[in-house]
Amino acid sequence: MRGWLLAAWGLARRAAGGARRHPAMAGVLGFGVAVRVVASLGFWPAVWFDDAFEYVGVALRPEPYLVRPSGYSLLLWALGPLPGFAAVILLQHLTGPALGVAVYALLRRRFGASQGKAALFAAPVVLDAYQIFFEHTVLSDTVFTLTATLAVIVVLWEPRLSARRALVAGGLVAAAALTRSIGLALGPLVILALVLRRDSFRAGAALVVAAVVPLAAYAGWFASVHGRAGLTGGNGVWLWARVAPFADCRVISPPADEAVLCPGPGRRTSSPHYMWGPDSPLTRVPGHPVAYPADRMAPEIDRRARGLALHAIAAQPGDYALTVFHDLRRTFAWQVWNPEPRRPHVYNKYSWPPVEGPLPGTVRLRGGLPAREEAAVYGDGPANTRLTPPFTEVMQVYERFVFLPGTVLGVLLVAALAGGLRRRHNRAALFPALTALALITAPPVITTYDPRYQLVAVPLACIAAGALRRAPTPAATRPSQTTPTPPVPAP
Repeated sequence: MRGWLLAAWGLARRAAGGARRHPAMAGVLGFGVAVRVVASLGFWPAVWFDDAFEYVGVALRPEPYLVRPSGYSLLLWALGPLPGFAAVILLQHLTGPALGVAVYALLRRRFGASQGKAALFAAPVVLDAYQIFFEHTVLSDTVFTLTATLAVIVVLWEPRLSARRALVAGGLVAAAALTRSIGLALGPLVILALVLRRDSFRAGAALVVAAVVPLAAYAGWFASVHGRAGLTGGNGVWLWARVAPFADCRVISPPADEAVLCPGPGRRTSSPHYMWGPDSPLTRVPGHPVAYPADRMAPEIDRRARGLALHAIAAQPGDYALTVFHDLRRTFAWQVWNPEPRRPHVYNKYSWPPVEGPLPGTVRLRGGLPAREEAAVYGDGPANTRLTPPFTEVMQVYERFVFLPGTVLGVLLVAALAGGLRRRHNRAALFPALTALALITAPPVITTYDPRYQLVAVPLACIAAGALRRAPTPAATRPSQTTPTPPVPAP
């Protein structure tokens, strides 16, 4: 016990010393921690979203899930011995401040930013209301943001990547891809950055090996269960959901086996409705009954969906481009667009809920229990959100005013791209800026827009914009050539 107390005292002294040396960042962290405490007091133990019940179900019965990679569920499984969802949410609430410190340290160390400038660009990572909201949900978004951003930070930490740091970066790329499949886009971007920086072949090889080995292991596990290698099933279904809002089978003239997936006439709805709605065409494929979300990813359904999606894009390229543009415009809008909630106590709307109630009783996974029972098993008791005023009202007001608007996010990215292309000494800003753009534009291109997908772009955009510097003055880049003044003789 005495040893623990001494360790805690030493940690507290080091933290106090760090706060004295970095007062601006200490203020940001202190405020961010206080807001997270208020969130935890107001909404205990967590806020729920429909996807969360599938993550919990896979954590209770680990398997390579067809709908999305199981990396986050495996993390929940590893945290199982800890006290329920309180431990999960506590660890997730540490990711925002930790990532803010990492952004601050990178800008100070690598790019020579002042304390004020570095703290300014780290502040959105720590204080953004949506970052804090998603930390308080049982969703993979904060873990994905952490792993993807840390991979970029490790690559940028030095002008050249050592083999040891390359192993770390590769492992983080794999972790991001196993958390959300869009993380696979990180791999080519990191490799391109290493090639353009002319890093050593040894570093590149180490990064590739560190990324490929865990991904290959997971793909092998997936194949042993589902009979084919992969990280997920249903890539064709996701693309079909992208085109469903505009696909006109009178124009497409698809083959008969694909025509069963043609959206019905009349008013079109959003991609998520076609994907998950009870009346979705995905439920009408003969011989493939749909009782659970993963049933929609069956190989035959996926094959037909991919075929119809590709035919729709080829026959209606203008409609496809307009749909993608519409979603990208929402990405960079000032106000965050929120989907409407389907149930009053499970929140598809990304805002702090005004009501509480029991969790749903639907069964989300084959062989599983009703959602509320699985949450109770994992959480060692009822896991429905309990609201405690006035903390609930504080967070609801906070969310209205303290967030990084999509328009500002776009300005940061444009500034970073312009500065990186115009000035050689700012080229390093291009890597995080292009990574952010890739990770937020890919979803509207291949599936749909969702505000959750913007989360990862915030720290990357802050790094990119914070990395911009003024051109070094001639005096700072070469020795002075002026003739020194001779010493004045003493009288």
